[in-house]
Amino acid sequence: MKDLQSQICGMNMHYARYSLKTFLEAQNELGIRQIEFWIGAPHLYLDSRVFEEITPIKFLLQQYGISVPVVTTSSSAWQYQYAMGTHRSECYSYFAQGIRAAKALGASIMTVNSGWGCGDADSEAFSRSAEMLHALARFAEQNDIRLAMESLTPFETQIAYDLASTKRLWDQVNHPALEIMVDTVAMAKGGDTLEDWFSTFGEHIIHMHFIDWMDVEDTARHLAWGDGNASPEQLFSICQKYQYSGAFSQEISAGGLYSHDPIAVDRRNYSRLRAAASLAEGQ
Repeated sequence: MKDLQSQICGMNMHYARYSLKTFLEAQNELGIRQIEFWIGAPHLYLDSRVFEEITPIKFLLQQYGISVPVVTTSSSAWQYQYAMGTHRSECYSYFAQGIRAAKALGASIMTVNSGWGCGDADSEAFSRSAEMLHALARFAEQNDIRLAMESLTPFETQIAYDLASTKRLWDQVNHPALEIMVDTVAMAKGGDTLEDWFSTFGEHIIHMHFIDWMDVEDTARHLAWGDGNASPEQLFSICQKYQYSGAFSQEISAGGLYSHDPIAVDRRNYSRLRAAASLAEGQ
């Protein structure tokens, strides 16, 4: 079984106001050796037609001794989400570019979600998302990339917002290149447990956004460990029980809460996480 601490994975989303060099420098100083690369300017520009030269980025990664097993191609803009009703060719091309960038960075996984469609009784959003994900899974397979699909929260979508709806979408797509990831915030806000997810998906869970949350909040805030009330020790123990070997990625976005001083946030976040991993390993 893998050492839990070696599975901790940094992420650059909350460094969006800082350079990629600053982010990688901080991860190196904090002892992080792998990251989930959030693809977005200013760290890596990508759209439906082009993405910037990867070679300088790979040089920086090598300089700081950091690997990229996973990428996230940003899907927060309306024109770039999986259940788009119009401009679907552009949307597909955008995520296909993400898959190409993932391969160029040496990653083996790109994360995806369901998208959300329109909020006014969009009955076709589910099928549009399934069609898009199937097409992207085919392209990913051709490029030796696996897609890891997460649920969103009920505040963000009505397509895949809990365990049951995520399973329904995954079954509908039905492609071997589409696997599952757990976002612990979406998991909790959907009313399910990590044990539920592993019981349902087992070894098909290949990645995690492993972050803290507040039970009392009706929001999707992704918190640094210690800022919420979840137990990382308990979650780590469940992961050990099911022999999870993927990354514990730190998507501590929290709606810009951590963008002012992300290095200080990372320092206390990793400290809390490592203490929990050490405790879980000693049980």
